[in-house]
Amino acid sequence: MPYLGDYIGHLLSEVTNARVQADLESVRIAEIYASHPLLRNMPVPHFRLPKVDLDVPVAISDMKSAVDQEATHRVLTNMRESFPRVFAIQAKKVQIEVANDEKIRIEKELDKRLAALKKEPVVLKADQLSVQEREEAAKRLSITTITEDFISAAFRIMEPRLKKEAGGPERIQKLKADMKKAAFMEFSKYLHENTRLNVAITSSDLKEIGRESDPGSIMVKIRLSISEEAFEWSVVDSDGEIRELLVPE
Repeated sequence: MPYLGDYIGHLLSEVTNARVQADLESVRIAEIYASHPLLRNMPVPHFRLPKVDLDVPVAISDMKSAVDQEATHRVLTNMRESFPRVFAIQAKKVQIEVANDEKIRIEKELDKRLAALKKEPVVLKADQLSVQEREEAAKRLSITTITEDFISAAFRIMEPRLKKEAGGPERIQKLKADMKKAAFMEFSKYLHENTRLNVAITSSDLKEIGRESDPGSIMVKIRLSISEEAFEWSVVDSDGEIRELLVPE
């Protein structure tokens, strides 16, 4: 069964396709008008969809939890593997060289932190936790917390040496600030998806659910009011350079 968001997205896509088909037909008719001695002086029929109202019946049959042990392990592993690369790039920008022994120690420390994260109760037994326990565990598994944890692991190893170097403290602060931004940007792509709703949408499924009054499904009617906002290509001259821009009509 599809997700509710995907289903609504497909409906919107179909409405867009309806406008495309109408425009293509208008082009075909315009060519006919242009070739006819009488029709060429008449306006070409052109239809728009300024507002479309849809009443969509669906049955919510299931809910996919955002907490999935396998997916969470994969996300945490990806974050741990990408951190050294981001750290190396940012360290180079502030002219900090990471020694080989420091790289090895950082890798070991990250592995230790990763192992601890994978043992979080919300990862292992989410269904057995209370709401408060889930919220507290979610904070520990947030992108911000993991980013700060990994940065702390790296600097715990790097700081003793850097503090003794000329300009070391300043470069440390610069690298910490840059790392928070860069690591957060890198890790943001691993954010957990929200809980998804599975829905029954076909007429046969809805009739079956209606007849059986399935207690596991919730029948709802979604009213969508869609307003059209079209775009058109516009040619602009900017400093002698001709560019085409897609702008609202």
